[in-house]
Amino acid sequence: MKSWFSKTFFLPFLLLPHLLWAQSTAPSLDQIQSQIDALLRPIVQDGWCPGMAVGLIVQGQTRVWGYGVTSSKNPNPPGGDTEFEIGSITKLFTKLLFLDMIRQNKMGMNDLAHAYLPEKVKLPVKEGREITLLMLSNHTSGLPRDPDDMDLSHLDPQGGYTVDQLYHYLSRCQLLFIPGRDVRYSNLGVALLAHLISLKSGLTFEDYLHQRILNPLGMTGTGVAWTDAQRANAAEGHTADGETVPLWNWTNPALAGCGALHSTINDLLKLGQAALDKDSSPLGDIAFGPTAEKMDWGTTVGHAGSTFGFTSLFYVDRAKKIIFVCWVNNASDYLLQAIPETLKIFNSQQPTPLSFPKLVKFTPGQLEPYTGHYHITEAAPPLIDKVGDPIVIQAHGDHLIMLFKSDPRNFGLYPEASGDFYLKDDYCQMAFSRDPQGKVVGLSAKTQFDLKLLRNGYQPPLDKIGDAIPNPP
Repeated sequence: MKSWFSKTFFLPFLLLPHLLWAQSTAPSLDQIQSQIDALLRPIVQDGWCPGMAVGLIVQGQTRVWGYGVTSSKNPNPPGGDTEFEIGSITKLFTKLLFLDMIRQNKMGMNDLAHAYLPEKVKLPVKEGREITLLMLSNHTSGLPRDPDDMDLSHLDPQGGYTVDQLYHYLSRCQLLFIPGRDVRYSNLGVALLAHLISLKSGLTFEDYLHQRILNPLGMTGTGVAWTDAQRANAAEGHTADGETVPLWNWTNPALAGCGALHSTINDLLKLGQAALDKDSSPLGDIAFGPTAEKMDWGTTVGHAGSTFGFTSLFYVDRAKKIIFVCWVNNASDYLLQAIPETLKIFNSQQPTPLSFPKLVKFTPGQLEPYTGHYHITEAAPPLIDKVGDPIVIQAHGDHLIMLFKSDPRNFGLYPEASGDFYLKDDYCQMAFSRDPQGKVVGLSAKTQFDLKLLRNGYQPPLDKIGDAIPNPP
């Protein structure tokens, strides 16, 4: 599940860079733009997000366009220089810095991570297996997705997380599996890698980034800190339910390497161009070759990012000379749903139009039976450690909202004509269950992820839900 407790920390969605594409001739720029326009325009046109910007390069030709509005103060469509938060796309930059450290022989892929930490800091070990730097990069370290001691009572939880907090957490956390034996997406792992790079290089993450990548590529709109000019040119972020959220401020560097960057379409197109031609690229010595492929810089390069207010996508097909960058100024999953259909376009296939639910409005009386206190009884990663957490469902106008004790946001549940409810934040249908007497007793996700909630006070038969737990206090 991308949102609750996890979209906070940029799930990102790894863009399947290992997929094999047909070796057909790439379609023309006009063809691709027309198909992308038909696919993506309804997301804004039908009111599912306020604004969107798209950047496209095909065989050296560039197009940049936008839909909707940039912000409440700027009713114009966003453009190539509009600033937005890129979330987990930041990880591609962190891996480039790691590749540069390897090039300089200052780090090795298989070096043990603890060797780069202060002696007082202890990294967890499982069954004698220790974490390497490569494991931090490719999500095989076994580290949890995020630290469990961030302050989730406000809308900028990662930016205030300190190095001392990081060290304390690393010294007490438990690995989810033996390092190298499995893959589990970890913001913490990539953030730790960036921190170790900073310690070894003697530069802050942002200073090293400017020196090695941003300045050579002329990416003047990209960074961790915001200049006044960048803020003035920034889009306004929104939750999936349409509420405006402030831009994130990264006042502490501990977790910056997993998702701190803001950027523009034009800047990310420059990064994409630098990934196309080794001989002419300022990144030619680090972004190409077998080592780079281990860091997601292979035949295709792709990553998605999300924050509380934005969802974005960066994709490069080196063989076809195609670069695609897109963002929406809300935290919904509509753009992510469009990813496989967009890739069909690049592969000269016909995309399937996006489908949206048919929502209806309920009266307070229709909503009342669903309101009350629930708790999570079953969940897949990254919510698996939230089993038992209390949840409150309340009526809010013509729909429901879910409130979590450890998340400052509300998550809307919108009635559908089908009888299900729709969670905009994750493009997910959810269904309430009832007991034989017709009373609402639980809520389960029908699509996208595994999640079940049980209404407090209801004890189901053990043969129905065998892992039901006692109600939390």
